[in-house]
Order: sequence, then structure tokens, then C-alpha cells
Amino acid sequence: MYSSETPNLKHKKAKYETNRNDLMKVDITPPQSQTDIAREQDLKTAAQKTEMQLTLKTQHKPAINQEQFDKKHGYRRSRLPIIGWLPAYNWHEDLWRDVISGIMISIIYIPQGLAYGLMVGIPPIYGIYTGIVGPLIYIFLGTSRHASTGAFAIVAMMVGSVIERSVTESRLINNETDRLCCSEITQKPDAEKAIQLSSLIAFFVGVVQVVLGFLHAGLLAVWLSDQLVEGLAAGAAVHVFASQIQTMTGVRNVPLTSEMFGIIRVIFSIVLCYLATETSLDLHLHIVGDIDAGMRAPFIPDFSETGQIIYSAFSIAIVSFVIHIALAKLTAKEYNYQINEWLALGTMHIVASFFGCFAGGSSLSRTIISAKLGSRSQLTTLVVVIILLIIAFGAAPLFKYLPKTILSCIVVVAMKELYTKICWSRMLFRESTVDFFIFLVTFTGVVLININIGLAIGIVFALLTVVLRSQWAESTCMGRIPGTSDFKGIGHYRTAMEISGIKVFRFDAPLYFANAELFLSSMHSATGLDPLNIVAKLKQTVDEKKKDDSIVKKNEVVDRDEEIQLTVRRHSIQPSKRDVEVNKEAEDLIQLTHIIVDCSSFPYIDLMGVDALARAHAEYKAINITVFFACCKVAVRQMFEYSNFYDHVPKSYMFVSLQDAVAQAQYEQQQDTRVGGSAEAVPSKIMLPSINPDATQSSSAGDK
Repeated sequence: MYSSETPNLKHKKAKYETNRNDLMKVDITPPQSQTDIAREQDLKTAAQKTEMQLTLKTQHKPAINQEQFDKKHGYRRSRLPIIGWLPAYNWHEDLWRDVISGIMISIIYIPQGLAYGLMVGIPPIYGIYTGIVGPLIYIFLGTSRHASTGAFAIVAMMVGSVIERSVTESRLINNETDRLCCSEITQKPDAEKAIQLSSLIAFFVGVVQVVLGFLHAGLLAVWLSDQLVEGLAAGAAVHVFASQIQTMTGVRNVPLTSEMFGIIRVIFSIVLCYLATETSLDLHLHIVGDIDAGMRAPFIPDFSETGQIIYSAFSIAIVSFVIHIALAKLTAKEYNYQINEWLALGTMHIVASFFGCFAGGSSLSRTIISAKLGSRSQLTTLVVVIILLIIAFGAAPLFKYLPKTILSCIVVVAMKELYTKICWSRMLFRESTVDFFIFLVTFTGVVLININIGLAIGIVFALLTVVLRSQWAESTCMGRIPGTSDFKGIGHYRTAMEISGIKVFRFDAPLYFANAELFLSSMHSATGLDPLNIVAKLKQTVDEKKKDDSIVKKNEVVDRDEEIQLTVRRHSIQPSKRDVEVNKEAEDLIQLTHIIVDCSSFPYIDLMGVDALARAHAEYKAINITVFFACCKVAVRQMFEYSNFYDHVPKSYMFVSLQDAVAQAQYEQQQDTRVGGSAEAVPSKIMLPSINPDATQSSSAGDK
């Protein structure tokens, strides 16, 4: 078909389209003013200065190499702690401190180890063995620099009680007397059987601790407060003292000696008894007796008695760890380092059980002395182990004539720090009543029942205080500090001013099933309005005023949700006392238009807490009061999403900050004032919902 357009016309048309497109690409924005140009130049200059400052800071910042970075941030070269601290050990400055500390602690440990061996009911030399094998393993796996591991009075006493009970049951002795867990061993078991039982207990104590370590059960230690551990230790110290009374009072009229001469007393007693070979017969003293030199060859414990000791081993494992971790945390907090002790303590017990050692832990007295002497690492424990090996293989027979009375006194004196905790509890009562009762309940349970049940009672009571304290949560109305956007409790800050017609409510506790009702009652009390009560009273007032000719009633009912407007003339009959109370609440209702709930104090919330917030919204909506929610945490907002909260409360009622919520409330107040400006001519005006008893009762279910 022939085209009507000539080639020349087509060329002109294409050129026209090209020019048109070029014109459309031209920037036709109006020229900038001098002010805009100056502002852009200032911004460019400021950006250039900032970039130069950052460049200078980067240039002057010293570079950090990998070694410095690892040292600064605690790089772990291996899961074996000794691989981490030994290469960085300062041999020139720290070695002499560790050697001196090791010598002093070993001098303290020797009589303690012998005494704790007797408490268990096995030959006393096994107390020395317990201070050799276990601590040697702890050197490689332990993370505490100051913990002095080995035999410990409380654990030794518990092990001795289990051995006594097992031997008694095996001999079929029916003793109906209810003995305490930590009563003194009255019937001496066979030495070999006692050694087998103590080793078996140590083995299962270690197994329990290792298993709990792999399960990361160390996190459970956060539930063991310092006051609970102190109550446990103080109560156990009372049992230790009671178990040593008979041995200590074997000799009358013993002259008092000062504590600082305790070491001299032990040495003098050994020399005196050694020179006077017949002393024990003449003075009727009980002495340690023959002590074999050397160490026993490793052996496998007899597992046939597992059923008798397994439950006791579990409780001993918990008590051993609780006391050990309390001491380790105490020193770690003071000297600023991290600890992780489940695996170290458990492995120490497992290995030590094959050498006849009994379960132990950290000694309070030795650990505190180690910290005060300035120990820098577990090389202190290595020095102790070396000295104890010398004693075990060479000097052990020298302690043959050591009176048991001396050992009992050493045991009691070693617990003196725990006895002072009982007197210290008076100061604790003035500082914190709740912590005082945690200490008191744990201490009483341990003393009156036994260590195992006392510990369980203390843990349950401590957890109960957490729940009860949420029942005593503080709630308050908040006001704005003049000149700022901060909101503080009106009862706590004199300058905090409440905003007209708006109440900001705060409930300082997590909102969950145990305190959901408390939240609602606290909200009613803080705002001074109980919505359900007000609706009920106003309904009763309306019914009574229907009979009075001075009341003009105007009903305009369209449907169930439409409001009823009541106009009350001031020249009506003299109001009764009850009417005055109702009118007073009505005046408060007129003044209050919004309630803002500060949700920043809710770390978490459950379904009953969500329901409580929805009920608060519905109840106050029934009396024309809007409830906003502000400062919700992510976990709380997620709970709102998962539940049906937004089916009852619009998302537009949620605000990021209190300031935003207050601004929206004030805006709505202004809008209501403009719309209802003619209401000023009415003497008293109350806007009520259509009063329906069924609707009032179901308002707590939420806004459908």
C-alpha cells in the first residue's frame, strides 16, 4: 500500500521527536536562592571536616596485631585451662608468691586432712591422699586461681554419715532413733569396707557433676543466691561442731591457747607424745595411731553397693559444687576473672576415687588464705601436692601420737568463718528482709533436719520469694518533669506534674498469671476509678431518679451500643450522701479521658497478662476512657501478635514512647472539646453506654 507520507516528511517528524525528548530532559527546576546555596556549602564543609577528623583518628589509632588482640580479649588456645594460663605465667614476679602460699596452705592442710579422714571413718592418711590426687587433676582443669581443693569438713561429714548408715544397714541393726544426717559416727565400720564405700561415693559424685557439666547445668547456679549458700554452710558448720564435741571434750581443763599458735601447738603435741611413749595410757588420750607410709595402688571401687549410696551421692555432688562455686565466684569477682567448674570438679572426683580418696571440694579457710597470701595461679596447689607427697611417703608415721582432740579443735577452728555468719545475719535483716529470711530458712532447715533436705527447702523458699515479690510489685501514676519529656513517679519526685485528663500508669513487675488480677486492682487504685463499680452505681442512680419528677430523662436508643445522655438539673432535690459519692466519681469520670499504661517494665508477659490488658481496655472503654499502651518490649509485642490481643485493642493504641502517647491523647482531647463545645451550657453531663447487665458482666472478656 502506498504511504501518504513522503521521506522528507518522515525525516522532519523524527527530528521533531528527538528535539522534544531533549527538551524534556532539561532540568527546569527553579534556580536556588542565595540562602539555599549557602546552606549547601555549609553542609559540604561540615561533611568534609567530619571526614577529615575520622581520617585523622584512624591514622593516629595504633594498629593491633593478632597476639595483642588475643591477649586483650582472652583467646582460648585450648579447652584445657592450663594451656591458656601457663604460657602467659610471669615466672619472675608470681612464682615466689605461689610457692609461699603453697607452703602455708600445706601446713594448714596436713592436720585438716588427717581430721577429715577420721570424720569419714577411714584411716586418717586417706585425708592426705584426697589432698594429692584430686587437686593434681584440678591444676589442669580448674579455672579458679585461688580455690584450695581437697578434703572439706562439710562434705567429709556427709560422706561419713552415708558410710555409717550403709554399714549399719548391712549389719541389720534396727535403730529407731531418728538421727541427723550429720551425726557423729558411733559405730566404726570395717576400714576396708569404709574405704570402698567412700571411693564409690566419690566416683558417683564425680559422674553426677560431669553429667551436669555437659548439660550446662552450671546455669542453675544462678538460682543459688549468696544468702542461700551462706545459710547452708552456716547450718552445716553447726553439725560439724556438734560432731566434734565428744572428741574435743575427752580431756578436761585444757588451757586456752591463741589461734595464731595453732601450728606450734600441733608440733609441740607431736614432740611431747613422741617422747613420752606411754602418754596415751597414762592420760587416757585418744591418738591417731599407726599411719602407713606411701600410697595405695589404684583400684576399682566395689559397685555392688551402688543402690545404697547413689541418691546420697547426688545430694553430696550438689552440696560440694554449691560450696565450691560460691567460693570460686567470691574470689573471681574480687580479682575479675571467669570460672567454669562443673567439669573440673567432676573429673577430679572420678580420678581420685580410684586411689581411695573421698569426695571433697574447696575449703573455705584455705581458699580465703590463698587469696589473702596473693596466689597467682594453681601452681600454689602444685606446691601443696608436692609437700603432701613428701608427708605421705616419709613423714606420715610422725603423726602417730597426735591427739585426736587436737584434730577436732582444728576442724572447729577451720569453720570459724561460718560461725560468724550467724551473727552477721542481724546486719542482713537491716539490709534486706527477703535475703535474711532466705538465710534463716535454709539455716534452720539444715540444722533441724539435715543438709540435703535443708538445701532443698532453701531452694524452694528462694524461688517462692521470686513469685511473692511479683505479688508485692510497686505500681504508681507518673507525671512529667517540667521542661523535659521524662515521666517519673509522682510519689517519688515532687516536681513531677500529672497531665490534665491523662493518667500514666506503671506496674513494676512482669505481667503473668500470678499477678494479672493484682495489675487490674492496682490500676483501679492508682487511677481512682473502678469501671465496673461506677457502671453499677450509675445504673442504680438512673433507676432511682426515674421516680423523681425533677429529673428530665431523655432516651434515644437506636441499638445496644448507643449511648444514653442524662442531663441533671442543679435545682433538684437535696442529694443524699450516697448521691454525693456517685457524683464525685462522675466528676472524676468527666475529667479523666485517657489512661496510658507504661509497658516498659514488663520483661515478659503470658496469656493471662495479655487478657488483663485487654480487660483493662474494655472496662475503661465502657465509661468512655481510652487506654493507650506505650514502650512495649519486643517480647511483649510478639506475644500480642501470637495471641488475639489486636482483635480487642486496635494497633493504633500502641505507641513507641510515652511522649507520643501523651501527644495523641492531648490531640484527641482537643478534638472532643471542639466537637462538644456546646456542652458548656449543660450543668452536669455524663456520657454513659447503654446500661445492660449482661454487657457489663461480659466486659471483662474483651472488646468483641
